[in-house]
Amino acid sequence: MKKRILSIIALLIGGGVCAQTNPGFVLTGKIKNLKEGTSVTLLSYKLSKGEKNDTLGSTIVHDGKFQLKGSVSGPTYSNLLINGNLPYQLFIENTKMEIVGDSLKSANVAGSTSETEYVAFKKTIAPINEEMLAMSKSWPKKPTKDEREQLLKRTEEIVAKQKELARLFATQHPNSFVSPVVLITTAQYYLDPVDAYLLVYNKLSDAVKSSDPGKLVKFRLDDATKVRVGDIVPAISSKTPDGKDLSLAEVLKEGKLTLIDFWASWCGPCRAYGAEVKKLYTQYNAKGFNVLGVSVDQSLEQWKKAIAEDKTDWHHVTDANSKIKNVYGVHAVPATFLVDAKGKVIAKSPKIEELAQILAKELNEKL
Repeated sequence: MKKRILSIIALLIGGGVCAQTNPGFVLTGKIKNLKEGTSVTLLSYKLSKGEKNDTLGSTIVHDGKFQLKGSVSGPTYSNLLINGNLPYQLFIENTKMEIVGDSLKSANVAGSTSETEYVAFKKTIAPINEEMLAMSKSWPKKPTKDEREQLLKRTEEIVAKQKELARLFATQHPNSFVSPVVLITTAQYYLDPVDAYLLVYNKLSDAVKSSDPGKLVKFRLDDATKVRVGDIVPAISSKTPDGKDLSLAEVLKEGKLTLIDFWASWCGPCRAYGAEVKKLYTQYNAKGFNVLGVSVDQSLEQWKKAIAEDKTDWHHVTDANSKIKNVYGVHAVPATFLVDAKGKVIAKSPKIEELAQILAKELNEKL
């Protein structure tokens, strides 16, 4: 009997310890001018499209404050919504946290180690992101040759800095659940294993790899290898601006080298890149260089309008349903694949200078 009692006591003590080591989270909010009864919702933030956000907690504002309670399996990238307005993104952990500020946008979170790391990274990359945003807003509708070259060069420089900061953070914080989020939110469209990202991913701890963002990084890395240099590109076929069917196989028959160009009318860098490709097309089309524009525009009218404005007289097809770009592992535009007459990939997203060098070497020698 004594042994039995001691066993029960041990279980109770053990259970108490477990409860204390995983108490769940408590998020208290003190945001100025919150109206009584305003709804507050905390959602897990799914970084991949199509996944439904999980509700971690909900409440209403009382006396200008709110409190959310719940539990997460680990540090979780989340969205805090007040009255359904634009969300505040933060990391929730099983601990006591407090969010305070004059507004949700300017609020600060205390109590979450992951959130502290995330804020530090955002401060580091903020100037670069602000420059990119300002540049995209001021992008001229009809840039001059010099403007196009300058804009493309600066865009490439900014993207390179964003990628480097994301890689550096993840490399220095292999045990941080912030690392995969940083990689996805900063460089998700450039997660190419060849570009050192696989090395960064391999250094992450098993726990971080097992998180939802960690799994998404792995998915992106795998997706980036769908079409590699040396591979034969997937066969594709879609509608042209005049509604006819056109296959890649038909385009390949017309020349020696073909640039498959994923783009959109609303994408400034895409159209600036296209303007530079147009010069090469004029120079090398008769020698065997062809282009197949694959538009991801949802608006067919805007797509056709952009073609007319840019006077890109090469082949065009629509990919409004995203089937083609998914097959090619394309997550953002511009993205290009230079292929030979058999559809073998010679280069992925070559810069204009690189593309010009390849065309000069492959086509000038075969006149």
